[in-house]
Amino acid sequence: MLNRTITAEEFNALPDEVKAHYAKRGTKYVIDLSGTDPELETTQAELDKARRAKIDLEAQVRSLSEDAQQTEARVRKETEEKLTELTQQNEKLTTAQVNAEREKHIATIAGNFKTEGLIRSDLRDRVKVELVDGEVKTTFINKDGKEVDFKTLNEEYCKNPDY
Repeated sequence: MLNRTITAEEFNALPDEVKAHYAKRGTKYVIDLSGTDPELETTQAELDKARRAKIDLEAQVRSLSEDAQQTEARVRKETEEKLTELTQQNEKLTTAQVNAEREKHIATIAGNFKTEGLIRSDLRDRVKVELVDGEVKTTFINKDGKEVDFKTLNEEYCKNPDY
């Protein structure tokens, strides 16, 4: 069997009729064939087809990766916008809940007096409502600045002869 590429030593060991089929390429000798080999052409065509398929698949992968990145960016932006919107709505609702709770207590005490507007003004500094860990917390402060319950604050106003 003939090898495609051989060294100078292997070339020198060949009979002259075989040497005629080799051509020198650098320091080696390569078999010099004329004509075409159908098996080699078929293999080459399959190789070319596989290379084209690989190039097409790589292009599809790039395209899908770009699409995925664009979709991810769009979804991230939409999610952030929705989160911002919901956060603002939650803040408004929380503020409304806190204010309603505060006004309820102020109205209950101030409703006992003819000068309700003046009492309301004074009570705004004495009734504190805030949201703590998702729960509405109401604090009542007496004239000395100490925390008391609703009943005690109500009595403080109702029993005060100045009012």
